[in-house]
Amino acid sequence: MDTQDLVDTIKMWNEFYKEMQNNLKEISSEDLKKWQENMFKIISLITIPDSVKSTPAENNLNKVIELIKTKDNNKLEEIFNLLVEVENYLKDTVY
Repeated sequence: MDTQDLVDTIKMWNEFYKEMQNNLKEISSEDLKKWQENMFKIISLITIPDSVKSTPAENNLNKVIELIKTKDNNKLEEIFNLLVEVENYLKDTVY
């Protein structure tokens, strides 16, 4: 995964997360469960590109990778917050 792929994946994931959070009252518990499973599938695709190594973004991405392994739905907000920090870092330094 190169840096642009990482940025695109993070942006997409964050948008999906925000959209679902805004609609929690309107979805069934079954749909919520599917959404949560899919969120883990999507974000599990990330890898750390060389351009991000030895940066604060790498630390957050390593934390995200560890949280993904738990498949704990209660960790999605923490993943989101870490990815927002990564996205902001990349926006400020790379793009």
